[in-house]
Amino acid sequence: MTDLDENAVKSSRENIELNGVSGECVAECRDLAEGVTGDVVFANITADILIRLSERITKLVRPGGYVILSGIIRSRLHDVIQAYEAAGLTVERVAEDGEWNAVLTRWI
Repeated sequence: MTDLDENAVKSSRENIELNGVSGECVAECRDLAEGVTGDVVFANITADILIRLSERITKLVRPGGYVILSGIIRSRLHDVIQAYEAAGLTVERVAEDGEWNAVLTRWI
């Protein structure tokens, strides 16, 4: 997990410890995962930023891995899906909660 907000990183580190996954997860205060790759990448930011960073975010996941996108307002869902499919990911599932959506994609 990377974030520019120290409080978000601190909270993530606490959750990593509480969930007993400190051997599998890292939380760092820095720009979008520079030089980091993983089997699962989460991105919870606005649709415009998700679209703008689609190529960059896609490169963070290892082959066979997942990218989970959330914080997507319903009216922009199609645009986000289109950007990530164009970047080579396959949409496996879309979940919605009112106006908000999350998308599970996979790098195949």
